[in-house]
Amino acid sequence: IRWLREKIEDDPAQPRYIQTVRAVGYRFAAEVAA
Repeated sequence: IRWLREKIEDDPAQPRYIQTVRAVGYRFAAEVAA
């Protein structure tokens, strides 16, 4: 996950795309353009 965040996030310390969900895991939260 750290490697992915470093590759796709502008600021890996403040993730926008790969979010951590407590007691569940991770969620990919991409913005959808219609």
